[in-house]
Amino acid sequence: MTDFDQKSTGQGPEGITPVEQTSDNPNVKHLWLIPVDLNFVKSLEGIMDLVIAMLSLIAWICIAPAIPVYCIDAYGGGYSFFEFCAGSTFLTMTLWYIMFVVMINQRLKIVPWRLGQLIILGGFGALYVIAAIVVAARTCHQGSLAAASAFGFLTTIAMAGHFYYSFRLWRETEVPAARAATDTTTQGDTSGVATVTDRY
Repeated sequence: MTDFDQKSTGQGPEGITPVEQTSDNPNVKHLWLIPVDLNFVKSLEGIMDLVIAMLSLIAWICIAPAIPVYCIDAYGGGYSFFEFCAGSTFLTMTLWYIMFVVMINQRLKIVPWRLGQLIILGGFGALYVIAAIVVAARTCHQGSLAAASAFGFLTTIAMAGHFYYSFRLWRETEVPAARAATDTTTQGDTSGVATVTDRY
């Protein structure tokens, strides 16, 4: 097969069809056949996810150094709780960011991603503020513990901002869609509405 035949048939040598990744959206690039959503990477939401993950990592690193034994004996539970909050927030937000960058959220449309994000941000934000207050109250004259507490408060502020932004997006997208679906159901065929009400 000549070069001209290969170009015209779209087949490579020995009938192998090369895999071409084409996309209608120029903001979706493919990295080793994995789609990467550049819109999310550049968006405020993606940047906030990265900021929260990085602040949590810094807080986790600050709390990790060796703490004197007398501090651990007196306040060990509070430090362990802060480590749990920092580590789990870092891992969760990193995985969340990766899932959105590789567009898993667009493949699994049945999952309420926006609501899940609100639950994650609200839950971890509440735990983080408690852990940061506990560590701030019991720094035990250790600079690393004071720094961990400071980064804990910064992470809490970033999570609160991200929660507010995500809540506004959720209200703008999910609530009108639910109202439109309800209006369509009530204005549509009355026999379908009767069937739905008869089932319950």
